[in-house]
Amino acid sequence: MRRDVALLIASRAIRSLAFGYLTFVIPLYLKSIGFSAAIIGLYFLVTSISSATLVLASGFLGDLIGRRDALIIMSSLFVISMAIFSVTNNKALLFITSVFGTATGSAGLLSFKIKLTRYTSSLGNVLNINYYNYYYAHARGNFIHGTSVLASVPRP
Repeated sequence: MRRDVALLIASRAIRSLAFGYLTFVIPLYLKSIGFSAAIIGLYFLVTSISSATLVLASGFLGDLIGRRDALIIMSSLFVISMAIFSVTNNKALLFITSVFGTATGSAGLLSFKIKLTRYTSSLGNVLNINYYNYYYAHARGNFIHGTSVLASVPRP
């Protein structure tokens, strides 16, 4: 496997680990600052729709400005979102992060970048490794959160 492809797969795994953890943390945080269950559901509906839109947009952006630059821009959206979470509890600003922060289109661009590499016989294996790492890392993030919650529960 080429070094650049291995690095792309590793970066996706690291991002997936974080997203797996945040899948549980964000709704709990939003509930703790006063979001209703319906608004939290709407937050994740908007996140899902915007994520799909960003995947499409990242492909077009990758063709216009280059895939590396598009990947950097899409990854920056997540950084901006987490910065907003870090500095405010303003409900309107936090809801805006659902549009560009909690799930970005860079994952689709990353898979597209891997498909463009000049593999012939091993492309399927590379994509399988990529998706395995993505889902495994996401599950590990969920596990890390779950065990940390269990560890914090007082014992009788």
